[in-house]
Amino acid sequence: MRLFTAIELSDEARTAIATLQKTVATALSDGPRSLRLVRTDHLHLTLIFIGEVSKEQGSAIADVMSTDIPQAPFAIEFGGIGVFPPSGPPRICWLGVLEGANEVVRLHAHVAERLLDLGVAVEERAYRPHLTLGRWRERVRNVKSRIAASAEPIARVPVSAVTLFES
Repeated sequence: MRLFTAIELSDEARTAIATLQKTVATALSDGPRSLRLVRTDHLHLTLIFIGEVSKEQGSAIADVMSTDIPQAPFAIEFGGIGVFPPSGPPRICWLGVLEGANEVVRLHAHVAERLLDLGVAVEERAYRPHLTLGRWRERVRNVKSRIAASAEPIARVPVSAVTLFES
């Protein structure tokens, strides 16, 4: 089974972000290399991608993730569009976190510590909270010049739990 941990979005946030996705897709459309959008029901803020694990390890992960995390509830405000990688042809279009980013990073650290205690490998590079809006199937150019620099709030999501997903 393939697992990952994430923050779920409210229905209101999903609706607002789906509207933004359509606007972004129109602005960044590039013929057959168009941006493939993440389905609305799949929108979430990934904390840690765990990957393929055995059924036994999945059960252990589910057990450890079912206990409370010692962090007060907070809110995330999404806004600002960017692309990865920051240089060269982009592959991913993302929505940034305007408010609550520090809290998300702390939450990521709590989850990473729990997973490391179970022997799960966690990516070593610094975690940068973002929500993936879409991916390009092929390399594209001149996309960055078509992205609006606006950092207006798009959606606000209360956070009080982490969800373990199977993909």
